Amino acid sequence: MKMRYSYNMKTHKAFLKQYLPQENKDEVKEKPCVFGSDEKEYKKNMAKKHFRFIISPESQDLPMELYIKEVVKEMEKTTGYSFYWQAAVHTDTPNIHAHVVINGFDKKGKEVFFDYDTLTRQFFDIASGLATNIVGERTREQMQATRDKWTVAKRVTEVDKDLLARLKDGQVTYRSGDERRRLLFLEELHLARFEGGHNFSLHADLESILAANGKYNVFLDTRNKYREELRLYDPSKMGELKGTIVEVLNQDDDKYWVNSLVIRDEKNKLYFVPTKRPENKSAVNKHIVIKIKENKEEVKKPKRGHEK
Repeated sequence: MKMRYSYNMKTHKAFLKQYLPQENKDEVKEKPCVFGSDEKEYKKNMAKKHFRFIISPESQDLPMELYIKEVVKEMEKTTGYSFYWQAAVHTDTPNIHAHVVINGFDKKGKEVFFDYDTLTRQFFDIASGLATNIVGERTREQMQATRDKWTVAKRVTEVDKDLLARLKDGQVTYRSGDERRRLLFLEELHLARFEGGHNFSLHADLESILAANGKYNVFLDTRNKYREELRLYDPSKMGELKGTIVEVLNQDDDKYWVNSLVIRDEKNKLYFVPTKRPENKSAVNKHIVIKIKENKEEVKKPKRGHEK
């Protein structure tokens, strides 16, 4: 389960009108049905704030619409909210998945808020528990398949934490086949290097790089694309950033989870900068200034006069 949120009404409306029913994809001939709470009531009470979930169960045998309705029902029981929500099942990728949007205010007028524990543990437990109830316990082969997925995950895993805990002088010795497969995959990502025997060295920023990719799913691919060190811009620590826009990555909820820019600063360092709003593709090669003002990140729009 993945979640993103926004405070943008235009994004909210576009997601509901275009993305859920896949009206933005001409190649999808059989459009999915949108379901959830009453559509008219949802639109009448739409707020800028909204949450978007992607639910992609391991089992592809689930009756997805029924499953999603049960997941939302359990989420309501857990949080005490009575959601305005809409959803659709998308079948245009190898893994059937559902997109769910929840309005930022519920039917009682309460503002919806999810704390970290609710998102990372309780909702995951709800989704996985309901899937098990519907299709039954997983077989040994299915559990092994899950472990295999962890070895190629582009985020911080429990295996990574174990490896980092045993790191000595920049190197670690693998103790199992799963650890070896994980290290070989990290080597493909240029985050580990085979040193001989059972030993691998790990990138000094392995955990922070994987954490960045867990939050911004194209961070690693973008980093490897440019074949140089890509830094995640942290306004609270780095302050003002001046540079040239190298690439614009606008959110589409499938490939890109967030809007972001790749910026090369005046010292020739490359930064990945998440943004609240999409940027026009024509901004590439233009100068931009990002600075902190009153504890908020302020992005000065690129100007034509600053084009390089």
